[in-house]
Amino acid sequence: SSTGTASQGGSLTYQWYYNDGLSSTWSVVNSSNLSQTTVSGETSATLTLTNSLSNYDNYQFYCVVTESGSCSTSSNAAQLKLGTATWDGTNWIWNDGTAIDTMPNITTNVIINGNYDTSAGGVQTSFSACSLVVNNGFDLDITNGTYIEISNDITANGNITVFPQGSVVQIDDLATVTGSGTMTVQKETTLLNTQYDYTYWSSPVVGETIENLFGLVPNYGKHYFEAANFVDTLDEIDNTNTFDPGPDDLDDDGNDWQPASGTMQAGVGYAAMPSVGGPAFPVAQQFAFVGPFNNGVVSQPLVNNSGGVYNDWNFIGNPYP
Repeated sequence: SSTGTASQGGSLTYQWYYNDGLSSTWSVVNSSNLSQTTVSGETSATLTLTNSLSNYDNYQFYCVVTESGSCSTSSNAAQLKLGTATWDGTNWIWNDGTAIDTMPNITTNVIINGNYDTSAGGVQTSFSACSLVVNNGFDLDITNGTYIEISNDITANGNITVFPQGSVVQIDDLATVTGSGTMTVQKETTLLNTQYDYTYWSSPVVGETIENLFGLVPNYGKHYFEAANFVDTLDEIDNTNTFDPGPDDLDDDGNDWQPASGTMQAGVGYAAMPSVGGPAFPVAQQFAFVGPFNNGVVSQPLVNNSGGVYNDWNFIGNPYP
C-alpha cells in the first residue's frame, strides 16, 4: 500500500498497477483484470485482494499517486509471495525459510508428497491452506473428528479419503476441485434394525450414481421425492380408503416417492434401504461416495403447490463433504 498527505490543500488520487512476471508491461488493477480474486481499494491508498490469492502468487504491484490531477509519484513495487509447505511423509518442509514442521495456515500453499493422516498426531493433524495439491502416489486421509480447510483450489492427483465424521471445508465458491486421483467420502448410517429401515442421503461429490453407491440395495428400496406430485387435500379415515376433506401429510394418490436411478444431483435428498448380504441386524453400514467434492453455491428449486393450504414437503440434502 501507499499513503501520503497532499500539500497546499491539494487532493491525492491513487491507481494500482500489476505485473504477472511474464509481461513486459504493467496493467491497471481492477476486477476484470484480476477476475479470480475479489479486488477492493484499487483507487485508494490500500489495495486489498481477498480469496484465491494462489492464482496471483509472485505478481508484483505498485501504486501511482497523483496530486490535484497533475504531479504524480510511484510507490515501490511489492511482490505477492505465498509460502509453500510440502509434507514429505515425515515433516513439513517450507520454501521460504519458515522453520521445519511449522503447520501451514490459510495463506499457505500446501503440497502433500507423502502419506498424511490427520489423526496421526504431532504435525499430522487437521490443517488450513490457501490451496492444496496431493501428488500422485500418495494418500491424504481426513479421519473422524478432523478436517481440512482450503481457501481455494484442491488438486488431487493422489487420493483423498474423508471418513464419516471428517470434514472438508472449501471457502471460495469459485474454487475448483480437479485431479487424476480418487476422492472418496465415506458415510455411515445410524444403527439399522431391519432390512426395511430407510436412511436419507445426499451426495457430497460430483458424478456419483445410484447404481454404484447402492448396488447391493434392492431396487424397490431406492427413492427420491417428487415434490411436484405431492397433493394433500384429503384425510383418510383409519386406513379405510374413505376420506374427509383436509390434509393428513400424506400424498392423496401415493405417487410422491419415485424410484431413484442415474446420477445423484447436488442438493437432492434420496432415501435408501440397507444393503443386502452383509452382517446381521442390528448393524451400521458404510457407503462410499466417489468423485470430485462439490463446491460453490448449490441451488434446488422448492415446490409450493398449495400456497400454504397444506404442508408442501420438499426433500433436499447437504451437498458438501
